Amino acid sequence: MSENKIDLKKLERKVWTSFYEDGIWDIYLGLLLSAIAVGAFCTDTGISEKYSIFGHIGITVFAVLLLWLGKHFITVPRIGTVVFGSRGRARLTKVQVLLAISCVSGLAAFLLIASTIGNVTARQSVMEYIVPVFWTVNMLVLFSLAAYFLNYARLYIIGFLYAIAVPADKILRQILHIDLSVVAFGVPAMIILIMGVVVLVRFLRKYSIPSDDFPSKEIKDVRDR
Repeated sequence: MSENKIDLKKLERKVWTSFYEDGIWDIYLGLLLSAIAVGAFCTDTGISEKYSIFGHIGITVFAVLLLWLGKHFITVPRIGTVVFGSRGRARLTKVQVLLAISCVSGLAAFLLIASTIGNVTARQSVMEYIVPVFWTVNMLVLFSLAAYFLNYARLYIIGFLYAIAVPADKILRQILHIDLSVVAFGVPAMIILIMGVVVLVRFLRKYSIPSDDFPSKEIKDVRDR
């Protein structure tokens, strides 16, 4: 009986791992961070805020489309559809709650920044101290808990790369006395993108599209059986 439980745990772990084995989520998260870097680049080069916003939205939309198209045309034809049972859905619900809390926290931070409009001293204090600390803690906690609940180990690395972007921006400004936001956000984004591409290439080499007469595969949460 104990061996059966161990086998089920191993199978469940394999199911969860296979869902993120394609690297597409990594690429998606790397693109989201690169959108911030592009916005910083537009600001540094004097491009108008309107085009900066359009660029940020464009990259974000492209990331979402890439995520959907990648899962639909690359992942599903090779390993089938992952169908989560009650325990699997419970894990996803926990992550959704984390995202909701993160969004609420982000809104609170935005309102705090907005409340300092007209008060230069207060705004400088918020931007120099509160925002970097909030960003770092929020990213570390959010990605670490998501990595734990989803059994998605690379999220620990991605969370760290997200977390260091804002502090790196502040440190570079203090040391070099120039705005290098594009570097602070761009370098972590590139690392995440490269990591995602490497994982994707490995996935494509490992799995091929089954022939038409081969039945489609469907992976289920083994604990619900």
